[in-house]
Amino acid sequence: MTGNPTGLRGPKPGWRLLTLASLGLNLFLGAMLAAAYQRPPPLPMPDRYVERVAPALPAEDGQRLRQAFDRQRPRYDAMSRDYRAAREKVRLLAQADPLDLPALRSALEDARAKRRQFGEVTEETLLSILPDLPPASRARLAGKGL
Repeated sequence: MTGNPTGLRGPKPGWRLLTLASLGLNLFLGAMLAAAYQRPPPLPMPDRYVERVAPALPAEDGQRLRQAFDRQRPRYDAMSRDYRAAREKVRLLAQADPLDLPALRSALEDARAKRRQFGEVTEETLLSILPDLPPASRARLAGKGL
């Protein structure tokens, strides 16, 4: 007797193809499920603030708050782009070899200043609508971390 001592035959070529197709389909479905359950990205500033504060106000005042921030949208978008670029510069300088510590320190200070601008514009926007809000709404804003 020659050949296969166990008497068993190897898998047929069709089964190999079917197994590979099944594995590919399972990987695809797993990736789809992982993407479906992934958290959405956080809202950009100032949307996080507005969505936290506006529901505590009467509808008319909440709408006034949203409109005030919507008018500032182009300014916030430009600040976001500038801040992302500043963070990218910090990342590149931190990875550079050799490390240029003075340049990195300067880039960090620039990024910090750009991040601070968000708070300043938010404060300006709130101050612009405060005179139009009734005392009860101003008190609610103050209670929500004005």
